[in-house]
Amino acid sequence: MTVNEVRERIIKGECLSDMFEFTDGQECMIYKGEWNPGDDVIYIPDIDLNEICINRPLINILNKEEIENVLFDLYTGKDFMELADGDEKFAKRLFYYCDWQHPSSALNEVCDDDNEDEEVNDTMKPNYTTLCVDNAIEITWIYDELVKAGKICSVADVGSDLVKELIIEYSIEFENEYGDSDWNEIDYFDCLRKYVEPRLIHDITFLTQE
Repeated sequence: MTVNEVRERIIKGECLSDMFEFTDGQECMIYKGEWNPGDDVIYIPDIDLNEICINRPLINILNKEEIENVLFDLYTGKDFMELADGDEKFAKRLFYYCDWQHPSSALNEVCDDDNEDEEVNDTMKPNYTTLCVDNAIEITWIYDELVKAGKICSVADVGSDLVKELIIEYSIEFENEYGDSDWNEIDYFDCLRKYVEPRLIHDITFLTQE
């Protein structure tokens, strides 16, 4: 759904909660859809911090300018691509990193993470290649899908630092085991899902029961 389409539905009297499935972010509520680099809205940051009302028709409580201010906080894949200067891989990393803040606020943090990765000695972080970063991006998506299916707890319940550690661990182990495989994108993702899903369910369940 594009920003223009959201505007039209607001004018018709619909609530944002009718249009988007809001979920837990980092101690807040956010909307996070599936990644795509186009014009669809894929992310809405912390609704309380940004004073975004989602359960009442905005047309009844805000004037036109205030509605436009709300729409300004709706981020499309294209917005992420612009922040990443057209680098889709970086744009996806930025998208998956955001769990409460505006993407522009997280930009420096993601850049700092990249710089730290470059400074880590290869003997300390074996085989952490470009493919490993791709693994982490896809595993993050798998995690989100498991949360939506009710199979594991959200990042907010588990702790973002712990989840990131697990995702990096799985990414490195998967690459060490399958990094030399020659497969197409579908086979790669199917193998990654089969490798990661049961581990995520087991490890997250164990950690949240402690």
